[in-house]
Amino acid sequence: MERFQLQEKTDGFKNTSRRQRHNSTFIIEHVALTGICNPCFDSEIQHPVNRGPCMLHYGHAGQRGLGFRRLALRLEALSTQVQRLSRERDNTQLTRDDLSLLLQSFRHDQQGLARLVERELKRVSQRLDQLSRQHHHQSDTPSSHDEHRLHTGPSEKCEVPIDPAYPVCAEKVEFLRARWQSDRCYSFYGVDGTTCSILTYLSQIEDFCPPRLGRNHSAPPWHEKPHPYTEKAEIRTSLSPLYEVISNSSGPAINFIRSRVERMSERWIQAGLRMRQRSNKTVSTLMRVLLYPGALAGSVGQHFESMVETGGPLGELVQWADLSACLTILGHKLTFSTSQQQLQSLIGAAPGQGSCPIQRPLTFDLIYTDYHGLAHLQGTMGLAFLHYKCRFRILDSFGTEPAFNLGSYARTHGYKTLWGSWGLQPLQYMTMFPHTPDNSFLGFVSEEAVKQEVREEELEADTYRKDRIAVVYGKQDYMWQGKSDYVEVISEVLETHATVYQTPGRASNLPGFIRNHGLLTQERFLRLLRRAKVFVGLGFPYEGPAPIEAIALGCVFLQPRFDPPHSSDNNNFYKGKPTTRQTQDRLLQHRAGREPLVSFLQPVGSTLWPSAGASAVQLRRL
Repeated sequence: MERFQLQEKTDGFKNTSRRQRHNSTFIIEHVALTGICNPCFDSEIQHPVNRGPCMLHYGHAGQRGLGFRRLALRLEALSTQVQRLSRERDNTQLTRDDLSLLLQSFRHDQQGLARLVERELKRVSQRLDQLSRQHHHQSDTPSSHDEHRLHTGPSEKCEVPIDPAYPVCAEKVEFLRARWQSDRCYSFYGVDGTTCSILTYLSQIEDFCPPRLGRNHSAPPWHEKPHPYTEKAEIRTSLSPLYEVISNSSGPAINFIRSRVERMSERWIQAGLRMRQRSNKTVSTLMRVLLYPGALAGSVGQHFESMVETGGPLGELVQWADLSACLTILGHKLTFSTSQQQLQSLIGAAPGQGSCPIQRPLTFDLIYTDYHGLAHLQGTMGLAFLHYKCRFRILDSFGTEPAFNLGSYARTHGYKTLWGSWGLQPLQYMTMFPHTPDNSFLGFVSEEAVKQEVREEELEADTYRKDRIAVVYGKQDYMWQGKSDYVEVISEVLETHATVYQTPGRASNLPGFIRNHGLLTQERFLRLLRRAKVFVGLGFPYEGPAPIEAIALGCVFLQPRFDPPHSSDNNNFYKGKPTTRQTQDRLLQHRAGREPLVSFLQPVGSTLWPSAGASAVQLRRL
């Protein structure tokens, strides 16, 4: 069964309504099979190299004893001798015996100075170890912070072990000696710059060094598996748990997600009821799922929020809305967040910049996020990021081809990308359209031409009658540049409408024959599509949910064809995206059926669209 229903005729509502009623049911079953049943694709653990600015630290600046004063006096005496020699060089003629005596004095002072420096540095190191041990044992009752610190014995002598089973131990020790202050997470775990504290950290937290003598070897605390969830997931018939979860977030994007869920809630509930009837013998384990749309977090989120209100892309929000509703109906326990600070708390990140592993095992069975969220997770989880990478699911509207997924392969073979190279399993990337079998097709729920409560014998001829109007696909001014002639041909046959964002106080740049409604709510936009006979693409956006919904509501979809097709080789929009796909892959024609349901127009030149005239003849027949 196809993942979204597409009508084959503009007036074929009766033949397609029954199939469209099962649209939400299929999405639920699809997510249950592809995104829930197999949370881990593999369990391979790799160890990354810690990152951070190079900083050298020698310890506390306390009392150094009389030795440093003697050192300073000796250096001052040597300086005085050099100055005296410089003055006497021009005034007196030194004998060979004088020079010999001076050289012997310098050699003696040099040897004494070297011994003194070595002795004082050794004393400083011993004093630092002593102060560290006193600090660690000054209280018999540890605080909550001290629970994470790693203690060493009062008289321990620590040497870096040589063990073939831990080949990078020495390298990691040197790394932390120089950089342990680059991230405060190291001091949080008890590292204070001493060799003992570093070895304890590397053996108990990061597992790069062998266990200390007299201590049992155990897996790092973030490796431990939490107590298994024995509760079973039950199909829900209410979306109230989801409304409660997303109520902690706000903004235009969250408002869009909630309004879509509310508008389609009846369809989700009905789909849940049908699935409950079919799966009486199948019981799935309740899973704890974190939904983290990284594109809505931080400074990137502020920019995205502003675009939502000015005609920006909404396709990703459509998927987040449908995914959250689907998981709720399936009965799983959801957590929804758009805050980086809250993300750190949810995953148990150590204080600092994310160089250290998390404090505890990950409590989520699955984490749905996007490329931005993936970067946020990597920046807070340290080594634990790769340990738990099989639990990530990435909403990736364009898809990630395997050639871009492995960084070493991509660099060697010239696949340049800003988004790939994460080394996940290709099936962990979940796409909006089924462009490639390498990724998982998540999809979305399309609109239905006939309300579910209306039976076929109750349909009236005028209830879903189409008007002779066309709606143009493009909500921002720049999308219309160079397309006036093309749209004008269509306007000669059909009354042409637009939903372009209009900046307050600025005159419209649209042609005078266009009736612009401005940005519409989801409900009003769908109401306009129900009336329209044609949905007119401008070439860009290349794809999105809107054409699918228009076709499902009985519209013919027109879209210009580019020659040559747009791709990362010749178009800035595709540059950096982890795909070699071209714009004209005829996806809609293959999925939707025969023309004229979907028609690609071949332009000649930059502004002339003569084939649109031929299509106008076809439009007159509608």
